[in-house]
Amino acid sequence: MIEATKIEIQRWEGLIEECEKTHTLTGENIWKQANELLSRMARTAPVGGSYDKTGFKVFYADGNTYEGRLELHGDETPNLQNHMRSYCQFHAGQYCPPHMTEKRYKSYLADIVRPEAKAAYEEMLAKYEIGPQPKMNNAHTSWLEQMGAM
Repeated sequence: MIEATKIEIQRWEGLIEECEKTHTLTGENIWKQANELLSRMARTAPVGGSYDKTGFKVFYADGNTYEGRLELHGDETPNLQNHMRSYCQFHAGQYCPPHMTEKRYKSYLADIVRPEAKAAYEEMLAKYEIGPQPKMNNAHTSWLEQMGAM
């Protein structure tokens, strides 16, 4: 797996003093550092369905990057690697969330996700570190269940 070397996080909504400041994380345990930072930010995020938008960018040892947006909810514990992995799995056609039927999911993939994007998400999952890998005890159990996210 190609290792993540740096993560940048920037809160886009929320407390004015926290917004637009870029936090750069490097060194050992950057995924843990990222989750700790996001948890601190989430303490001042809205609860009850609203959220604050937060941007992130992960830099990899081969020079590639992954950039995305995370929704901070004041009543949830954010987890960057779970967010990234589930997003990639969803768009790679590897994970149908419980709120979608299989038919709706396949229709979404066919209508919205271009083949080259699907291939890029598959490559991301196959080649790049996305935090600590979850332990899979049962081939029929999704990684989300393993991580306690369901």
